[in-house]
Amino acid sequence: MKLLAQHPNSKNIFVSFYSNFNATFNPVELSQLLEPFGESQIHMSIDAGKNIYSYFRDGNWETLINNISTFRSVNNFTRLAAVCTTSVYQIMDIENVFESMMSLDIDEFDTAIVYTPEYLNPAILMLHFKDDILKDIANTYTIIEQHKNKKIKDEVLNGLTKIKTYITTHNPRPCRKWPGGINDHYKAFIHYITVTDNIWKQKFNKYMINYKYKNNKIIRIK
Repeated sequence: MKLLAQHPNSKNIFVSFYSNFNATFNPVELSQLLEPFGESQIHMSIDAGKNIYSYFRDGNWETLINNISTFRSVNNFTRLAAVCTTSVYQIMDIENVFESMMSLDIDEFDTAIVYTPEYLNPAILMLHFKDDILKDIANTYTIIEQHKNKKIKDEVLNGLTKIKTYITTHNPRPCRKWPGGINDHYKAFIHYITVTDNIWKQKFNKYMINYKYKNNKIIRIK
């Protein structure tokens, strides 16, 4: 960005990039680097709420909050956008994910869906927990409606509706690796939990509030 700022047309350049925004860095220096440009936007890949942030993002929620606060204290010209890329993990804690992200000091809210691999597709949980998921989504709508910022509220409502429409209309494709059809993607997700928990030295049950992993099965507990 230092080199790009030397461009004679820097005031007409729009700088946009993605960041987890939870690393140890100097938000004040970042703001200074963005000053020479005509417009700037940071898409923060948050993808989680307070409950599962450390589990899914391998970061600290308070670090994220502090980075945003420090950046905001010196920067009022860069747009901060919160992005929620929605997989089966986010569906398991959808209320807290959306409520937590809306509590951030942001200018925009956007959602995306994990379509592949199929075993992380948010629709696979509908095979076994359809009623629970629809209840969670209904509760999330209620939470969103209470938000005071109309722009953010509308963007979040649109995002949640996009997610709901997708998971209620998408039929997971049969899995070619495993015999038995679509339910095997669900089994593959269970295997994925075991493998990734081992790699990252984490425990699914420590972070998930509504679901627990027990005896090679996922169970709904609340």
